[in-house]
Order: sequence, then structure tokens, then C-alpha cells
Amino acid sequence: QTCALPISSAFLSVGNYYYYCTITMNGSNCGSATSEVAHVEVVADPIIVEHQNLVQTTCVNSPLQSLGLKANGGSGAFKYQWFVTNDTTQAWVKVEGATAQLYEPASTEVGTRYFYCEVSQTGVGCAVVSKFYQVNVLTAPQFVSQPLSQLICKNDTTTSLGVSYSGANEKVAYQWFVNSAQTLEGAQAIVGATKSTYKPQSKLAGKMYYYCLLTFETSGCAVRSE
Repeated sequence: QTCALPISSAFLSVGNYYYYCTITMNGSNCGSATSEVAHVEVVADPIIVEHQNLVQTTCVNSPLQSLGLKANGGSGAFKYQWFVTNDTTQAWVKVEGATAQLYEPASTEVGTRYFYCEVSQTGVGCAVVSKFYQVNVLTAPQFVSQPLSQLICKNDTTTSLGVSYSGANEKVAYQWFVNSAQTLEGAQAIVGATKSTYKPQSKLAGKMYYYCLLTFETSGCAVRSE
């Protein structure tokens, strides 16, 4: 004879359950037989208690911060698998090799991508999925005009240096730098020179080199003039 117990709603609750089966035969003086006790432990699914960098924006080929999460609970060691799509209503694709708690997405292509992580556990196989992560990669700004070199006499009036750009529709911060050598190393930020134009001084004879750094507020992109 076989004694089988169907899965019941009791298994939907966390806890320890013990079962045994008694088989009673029809007929006189047949008696009964009792099975050994079976132990069923129901453990909770893991939960994700922290998401890192759910939304971020950068320029193409600029650094992105790692996507990350923290899971607790359940039973067994955590395993991770990241997935990606360009549209949350379309199919998700497994990111090959993305099996760690942190995942650093690439920024080599312009567009918006979405990610999520499936966190599973060894042993009983409990699992949970993360929220969606959104990564926006923008076209890098391009200079339309660059500061022009000029040759003037000492104490003469200089022509303002200026820059303009295209390709980014967000707030931008300007900072002009100066150096006595044609190199970035050792260049000093000019106090108060935070507009798209800067009028250099001509009180001292000699060559001075200037450039402007543009930093974009939303994406964190930065471009430097010549």
C-alpha cells in the first residue's frame, strides 16, 4: 500500500512540520502500521533590503557606477544573475558572466537600458528578483567653437576667449584654467572664470595657455576645450 500526502496550504507558512502515516487494513485482526516521522522545514524566501544606483545617467564612453544590491534571509548561499533589456515590455536577456552581487554596465552605446538581478540560494532553491535598474547613456557634447589663440602687446586689450557646444540639453558649469606651459599638468583654475567666455589679462609679457572645462549637471559628463 502507498500512503501519500498532497502538498497543502500549510506549506505556504514558514516553520517546521512533522508528518507520519498510519495504514489500517480492512478485515478482522489485521491491525495497523505506522510510518516513520517525516520532517518538513519551510524557510522564507530571501528579501532584498538595499538597491544601489537604481537610476543613473552618463555620456557615452564615460564611467558608470556599479549596480548592486543586498539580500537577507532565506537559507543557503546567495547566487546572482543579472538580466538586461532595452524595453521592459520585451524579453529580458541574461548577461553572460554577470553573476556577482555588483555589476558594472558598459556605456559604449547611446540609449536607455534596464537591468534586474535574480538572487537565488543553494539548497532548497529559494529566490527573489530585484527592482529594475535604469541606465541612460547620452550622446557626448561636442564643441561648436573653441577658444582662439591671439598675439597682442603688453597691456593691450585682449579678445575674449569663448566656447560653445551642442549635443547636451542640460545645465552646464564652465571653469577656465590657465597654465604657463601647453599642458594640463599644473594648470590652475581661474577664480571667478565660470562663464562661456573669459577675457585674459595682458599685464605680464609671455605666453599663457587657457582651456575651458564644461561639466554637465544631470549626466556628470565633462568635456575640455583645446
